Amino acid sequence: MKTFLIIFMACFAAHPNSLFGKVSFAFEKRNSASEIQIERNGERLSMAWELKKNKRAKITFGLRSSDALIESLRFESGKASKTILQRANPDFQLFIGERNLAKNKWTVFFDNPDTRPYSSGRLKLDLKDITIDQLKKRATVKFGNLSFEDFSGQLWLTVYAGSPLVHLEAVIKTEKQARAIVYAAGLSLPEESVQSIRYHRAGKSLESIDKSDLASYREWKHVELNRNDGIGRSKFKQKTSLLYGGKDAGFLKAKYRAVGVELEGGSLTVFPSPHKFLYPLDFAENFGGNYAWRKKGIIETGIRQPPLGDGRYRPWVNAPPKTAQHLDLFFLVSDDGPYASLAEVKNFTNDDRFPELNGYKRFSSHYHFWHTRSLIKEQKRLGTDEIPEPFKAPPFVAKIKEAGIDVIHLAEFHGGPRTGESRLTELQKLHEECKRLSDGKLLVLPGEEPNCHLGGHWISFFPRPVHWIFGEKEIRLAEKSLGLKTAGKRFVHRDAKLGAVYFIHSAADVLKLMEAEDGLMWTAHPRIKSSTGYPDKYKGEAFYQSPHYLGAAWKAMPADYSRDRLGERVLDLLDDMNDWGQPKMILGEADLFELNKESELYGHLNVNYLKMDKLPRFEEGWDEVLETLRKGRYFTSTGEVLIPSLRINGKEFAKQATPDEGGKINLEVELRWTFPLSFAEIIGSDGKKTYRERIELSETSDFGTRTVRHAYSPKKDLKWFRFEVWDVAENGAFTQPVYLNRP
Repeated sequence: MKTFLIIFMACFAAHPNSLFGKVSFAFEKRNSASEIQIERNGERLSMAWELKKNKRAKITFGLRSSDALIESLRFESGKASKTILQRANPDFQLFIGERNLAKNKWTVFFDNPDTRPYSSGRLKLDLKDITIDQLKKRATVKFGNLSFEDFSGQLWLTVYAGSPLVHLEAVIKTEKQARAIVYAAGLSLPEESVQSIRYHRAGKSLESIDKSDLASYREWKHVELNRNDGIGRSKFKQKTSLLYGGKDAGFLKAKYRAVGVELEGGSLTVFPSPHKFLYPLDFAENFGGNYAWRKKGIIETGIRQPPLGDGRYRPWVNAPPKTAQHLDLFFLVSDDGPYASLAEVKNFTNDDRFPELNGYKRFSSHYHFWHTRSLIKEQKRLGTDEIPEPFKAPPFVAKIKEAGIDVIHLAEFHGGPRTGESRLTELQKLHEECKRLSDGKLLVLPGEEPNCHLGGHWISFFPRPVHWIFGEKEIRLAEKSLGLKTAGKRFVHRDAKLGAVYFIHSAADVLKLMEAEDGLMWTAHPRIKSSTGYPDKYKGEAFYQSPHYLGAAWKAMPADYSRDRLGERVLDLLDDMNDWGQPKMILGEADLFELNKESELYGHLNVNYLKMDKLPRFEEGWDEVLETLRKGRYFTSTGEVLIPSLRINGKEFAKQATPDEGGKINLEVELRWTFPLSFAEIIGSDGKKTYRERIELSETSDFGTRTVRHAYSPKKDLKWFRFEVWDVAENGAFTQPVYLNRP
């Protein structure tokens, strides 16, 4: 039952617009034991909570139309009090476009809403009501009404006991069909309270901008782009220069997606959810995803999504009717010096690096660097067999190492320059380069997105270099190169130098190849892009039902901010595949093209933590990598939430489990996180119906560890179950299905 209070506002002659009339005040959830104290005092509302280091935070909201919404945020220690932030207003700008639902409905990547009429403007808060969710360790104040055009809702502000982290969300809905959106969000600050701006410039170092040198605010101006104007083309760069971090644009190419503000009493840093915020693109460029500018006596700083993406496909974010879209922004304040908060924000993403875990190796798959073909082409141009200088240490190697990845699995020959050489020659060069670039710290493994014979797009992975040829033209070229007479359906030739060379004519041959070389294959970007309809369409085929078909790859695509986790397209597929009759798994994929020192890699990325003690040497083969995937001895993570251990009835990463005499299965899960956690969930199925059991984790703060012990009582006919965990920024981690043995 809601408890309602009425706040009556006084009207002062000096502020003729300050009369709100009635603002309703209600507790939707109230906890008398909450560590977040909430008080109303006339025309102000405050939240206070304990921090670490014997500090206490207090945020005060002004409720008159003449007030800044965030009147102040201060730290208290004993009798001392220090105001860090004052007279700040949240600011959200919304772009509303139209989704093309004709072909693939909401599960779409190949769409460009900016090529159709769209509108943009700021969400306006017309304060009519305040509701509060007060839990033991966190509390949310919800301000209504927030609106722009056909979207309306509330502005949410959440704080967490023990942490200075503040979470802002514009939570809005529309009744309209076929909406796609992008947004910008930030804080508006009095100019006199700001000293300077600082950020880590992508590919460079720390940069500071005095407030007098900030660019002036400019309204968004539409730029007409065709798909062929995409990244890498001079036309794209020319058209988008002022929008994507060009001189005097006010948009900042910031690493860590964060901008720090030096204030009189300390510092403020604004930043987004690291992986949710960036809608899916092919290229991981830094498109100036932050902003800072001057505007009529105020400084505005924040985050913003690139409406034009990389100029190729820019699908924006799904906003189906009646769904509550959570457009969020985090900010952090500190009183430990002018830029302490900027340094502290980096800790939430472990410095944009996937943390090292004892007993695990970090594996990432599906990259289209076009390295091999570009190298062959350049060597031909120079007339040399030597490695040209730009290729000796290609930029992707340093960038991948920077992200903390131990093993990278390529997807070469998917596009890129044409070399005029045969596939056999290109494969030999690929294998040579992977060996050369593997240095004991990073293992670079050959792989492809061959997309032949099976349907849709798929990934190949072998435990050693394998020469396999498909396509009749390429088969003829390989036969000629090897001195072989043309044979109709030759499957394998044993060459004295290369060993086995396989000739693939059909899906049956693909399976024979995988069996012969103990390889793995899986669906790339399942149910979307050029794999729309797959693997569903071939689930009855022998190659799919083979243990050599691992399953599918997971990535957060498409984006929909009404969901409480990332990548549901593939999580749902994981459940479906295991209901189809064969044990299948999913692994995280990157599906990215090109990298350079400025690339915004981490926000687009996930990684697979493989349960392996030692990094294999290229020369010795990497069977253990594939075997670890086959056995499901890994978890997939965005990096902020880790599962160092999952014990089922005492067994680490078990593939099968037997309920005890009481019908229970004992789960013991070690968790480690940066952002406060939201929930864990056990998902299980009897082959027809999926069941979900949620474990609430709302009593967590930031930067913690915990062992979750849970007695799981599976339904009578349950066949399998799996585990997920997610935080408040929708970062998460998940494991693979465990099958039940019935006594």
